[in-house]
Amino acid sequence: MIPNYISDNPGKLPENMKPWNRLAETYQTANLEQAKYAVEILRSAGFEVRPASGKPGAIGSFAGDEFKADLERMAQLEHGRWNIERLREGWRFGTTRDNAKKIHNCLVSWKQLPDDIREYDRNSIRVFRDILAKAGLEIIRR
Repeated sequence: MIPNYISDNPGKLPENMKPWNRLAETYQTANLEQAKYAVEILRSAGFEVRPASGKPGAIGSFAGDEFKADLERMAQLEHGRWNIERLREGWRFGTTRDNAKKIHNCLVSWKQLPDDIREYDRNSIRVFRDILAKAGLEIIRR
């Protein structure tokens, strides 16, 4: 994404990318739920989160080939978490997305998602490290 795109284009942003104070409650919930379960998803894939120490072993990125299988597994878990969160919020599956009616075409299993949509979940996992770093934390492999 282009730096400052969000802050420079508030009138052009999709509903789910608005600043927090103008973000619909359903998307605020989605953000909080994702943050809440990030550590659990990491743990389930064999990683731990610790206070940043500068010691060797911290994961700098999930971009390398050595993390390809881990990334895929965590992305699959993130999609499952998202499905549950959306269903709890009253959303249901439909072939055409309709935010007003809470209908979403991606409320399907991981296997049913096209790869371009799976990439959203992979990207969510890729930024875990940066988000945790802002909180003074780092990721290590157990």
